[in-house]
Order: sequence, then C-alpha cells, then structure tokens
Amino acid sequence: RFGARFIFYVLQNLTMRNRIILLVLLLGLGTLIGGWGALQNGLLGPWCEIASSLSAKLMQLFGSNVVQSGAVLRDPQTNKAIMVSWGCSGADATFILIASIIVYPSCWRAKILGMLVGFVAVQGLNVIRIITLYELNIYSEQLFGFAHAYLWQGLLMLDVLVFLLLWLRWQKDQFEVVTG
Repeated sequence: RFGARFIFYVLQNLTMRNRIILLVLLLGLGTLIGGWGALQNGLLGPWCEIASSLSAKLMQLFGSNVVQSGAVLRDPQTNKAIMVSWGCSGADATFILIASIIVYPSCWRAKILGMLVGFVAVQGLNVIRIITLYELNIYSEQLFGFAHAYLWQGLLMLDVLVFLLLWLRWQKDQFEVVTG
C-alpha cells in the first residue's frame, strides 16, 4: 500500500524531462516485452486468446460459422484461418496509450479513468480489426495483406491519437492540471 502511494507521488512530481525519459523507458520496456518469446507466450498469449474469443463470439452472434481454437480463427468451409499474435493483439497500441497517459501531468483519477476507457476503446477497435481481417482473408488474400500490414496498423494508432486528444481536452476541463 505504501509502495503504490510512493510511486504515485514520484510520478506526480516528475519534471517534464523526467516524464520524457519515463516515456522512452516505458516504450523500451514494451519493445522488450514484444521481443521476448517467454513473456509473449505467458502474458500476451492469453491476451491474444481473449481477443480471438471476443471476435469469434461477436461474429457468431451475427451468424458466422467461425471456429475458434486458442488464438486461431478458422472458417470451416474454406479452411482459411488467421492467428491473433502479439502484433495483432492491440497490446502495442494499448501500451503506447497507457504510457502516454501516465507521463502526462494530470491527477491520478483522470489518468486511471483515461487508461480504463482507452483500453476499452483500443481493444474494441481491435476486435473490429480482427473480424475484418478474418473476413478479408477468406475473400481476398491480397486485400488481407494490405489491410493487415498498412490500413489497420494506421487506424489503430489513429484511434490512440484521437483518444489521447479527446482525453486531454476532457481531463483539462474536468480536473486541475498538475504542473511540475
């Protein structure tokens, strides 16, 4: 309990230079997590399976016959499949969003609310991303390749940027901005 209060106190009183250093460290940690297989499987494996499961349930709700097995979504008629992995989990975009909110000088109530709502926003869009990539993979591998490598990567980062801008505007109106 004391440790959490101490961490919040330290983060609240960081200078802008230190916040930038913290952001770089957090992004570096995200890169390390992304490159370390054991951590990907232990931490991000379940995250990918949850994203896959939510996508499958939503598609089945609308009449799709998708079959989900772990992080894999397969069409039983064409036998084409996609696998939700680290790069497709939305974890990288979520990590960037959370790191950006943490280092911004604001009260912790606004930060926690921003992180929770932002997590839902990014992961919600990521479920839509997974569904569209699944459908594109069935009907056009060429469109799938373009959408997977370029279109959805940009849209997910745009979602993070738009959410951050909306959060900044909202929290500035709702809470006193902490300077330091």
